[in-house]
Amino acid sequence: MRKKIKMLIWCLILLWAHWGCTPYQPPKFDKLVLRYQDSSVPPKYHRSYTITVSPEQSIVVVDVYGKSLANKTYKLKASTFEKIKMLAEEVQAPGNYNEQANGGVSQTLKLVHGERIVYALLWDNNQKLKSATSDLVKAVKILVPDLDRLLKTPYDSNLG
Repeated sequence: MRKKIKMLIWCLILLWAHWGCTPYQPPKFDKLVLRYQDSSVPPKYHRSYTITVSPEQSIVVVDVYGKSLANKTYKLKASTFEKIKMLAEEVQAPGNYNEQANGGVSQTLKLVHGERIVYALLWDNNQKLKSATSDLVKAVKILVPDLDRLLKTPYDSNLG
């Protein structure tokens, strides 16, 4: 009887070790959403944006506290989205905390499959980004070649 119990314990330990050693499996997704939330400043200076990337297109919306200032759609090649997916597979954590940073800027990365968020990552300017996260953010922003110009869209206080 003792041999059977020992054997069962060893089997459980090996099974647990196998599950614990399974590598990270990135979720399958068909849309990526990158949100940049600007710090709390007067509307004249505040600019946040959302870039949504799917296999066919990328869409950017620039807003001031949720009021849309500019939006634009760009066509994508399927191979471009595949490159974005490969970069996204490497992202597991944003980076290391840095107490020296100031302000309240934050960013959110969401991977979406259908209408379901399968992965979400939030970080602020107190994080020193890991290279995988930084590389993905750069690759997504490149899909919006005139992002800097769109961010300079003047604020109209009459926006509804």
